Amino acid sequence: MTITSVLVDEYFQFFVQASDKGNPPMKNNVPVNMWVTDNDDAQPIFTQPSYSFFMLENEPVGSVIATIKAMSSAPLEYLIIPGFTRSSNTPSRFSIDSQGRIYVVAPLDMETNSGFTLTVQAQTLSNTPLTQQTTVNVRLMDVNDNYPYFESNPYYVTVPENTKAGLDLCKVIAHDNDKSYKLSYSFGDDVRKYSHLFSVDSASGVITLLSELDREVQEFYNLTVWVRDNEGPSALQNFTIVHVTVIDYNDNPPIFSRTHYQAAVNEDAYMGTILMTLTTIDKDLTSDIHYFITEGDPEGKFKISSNGDVFVNNQLDREAVPRYKLTVAATDKAFVTTASLTIDILDANDNAPVCSKVFHFTVLRFLILFIELNEIKIFFHKSFIIFY
Repeated sequence: MTITSVLVDEYFQFFVQASDKGNPPMKNNVPVNMWVTDNDDAQPIFTQPSYSFFMLENEPVGSVIATIKAMSSAPLEYLIIPGFTRSSNTPSRFSIDSQGRIYVVAPLDMETNSGFTLTVQAQTLSNTPLTQQTTVNVRLMDVNDNYPYFESNPYYVTVPENTKAGLDLCKVIAHDNDKSYKLSYSFGDDVRKYSHLFSVDSASGVITLLSELDREVQEFYNLTVWVRDNEGPSALQNFTIVHVTVIDYNDNPPIFSRTHYQAAVNEDAYMGTILMTLTTIDKDLTSDIHYFITEGDPEGKFKISSNGDVFVNNQLDREAVPRYKLTVAATDKAFVTTASLTIDILDANDNAPVCSKVFHFTVLRFLILFIELNEIKIFFHKSFIIFY
C-alpha cells in the first residue's frame, strides 16, 4: 500500500495477509491500525531493540526476573503481547507491571519449554496511544528437579549355568529429563554378596558375568541397580531390579542311593519277575537316566528297566550258578556311575532223586527171598524201597 497524502490525526485500519506457496495455498490475515500524528507527538523509545535474560527454571511465582524501560515525555504503561505458542507466552507465564518489571506468574519447566521470546509493548496513556515494541528473550537454566528413570522395571535375564565368565548379560538404560546431568550406575548394598559373580559398568549400565554360575547352588538372583544424576548433594537417584534366572545344564553325574545292593530270587521264578528297584539322585533337572548291566551276567539272565526295576530275563538254575555278582551302571548321557548288585538264587524242588548204586537182578531175588522168610514188609516207591 502506498500513501500519497495523509492528514494529522487521520486513522487507518487495514489487514495484512500472509500466504504460503502450497497447493492450495494457506492464508491468514492480521489487522493493522495506523494513526497519523504530528511531529510534536513522540513515540516511546526503548533503550535497545531487544533484551536477553537468564533465569533458573525453579524461580518461584512472583519473582521479578528483569526490568526494562522506555523513554517518553508522556506517562507510559507496559504490556506483553501474547503470541500463539508457549514460547511466546501462551498460556501466560510472565507479566509486566507499570514500572516495566517482568515477573513470573506460573511455574516454569525447562524440560517443557527452555526459552521464551516475549513481545513487550510500551504505550502512552492518551486516547490513541503511541506505542513501541521490543523483544525480551528469556532463557531458562536447568535445575536438577527430575528423577532419573529406567526404561524397564524390572528387567529379566536368563543365563545357562555353563556360561563362561566375561559375558555381558544385559544393559540397563536410564533417562533423565534434566539435560545437563550425567548418569552413573551402581549395584545396591544388597548385591555386595554377589560382587564375585556380577559387575555393572558405572557409565554404560552393562551388567557382566564375572564367574560361572551353579544352578544347584542358587537358581535365582535379584540384583538392585541404582542410577544417580550427579555426584553432588543435590543428586537424585532411582533404582530397578534385574531378575537373573540360571538355566540348568547337565554338569552333575547320577548317584546311586547305595554302593552295593543285594537281592534273592527263586530259581524257578518266571521271566519278568522284579527283584528290586535301583534308585539314583541327580542334581540336574534335565537328566534322563538309563540303566545297564555291564559285568557279571554274560548270559543275560537279568535286565534293568528304564525306571530302575531289576527283573528276571531268562530261566535260572541254582545248580548251575547259585549267585550272581553284577556291576550295574546309570548314565545321563554325559556321566556314568556304577554300583554292585549281588543276587542269590534260591533252591527249588526241580530235580528227581537218583540211586547211587544199581542192584543186580540175582541180588534182588535173594533179597526178596530173605524178606519172605523173615516176614519183613516191603514198600516199593518208584526208585527207592522202604523196609519195616
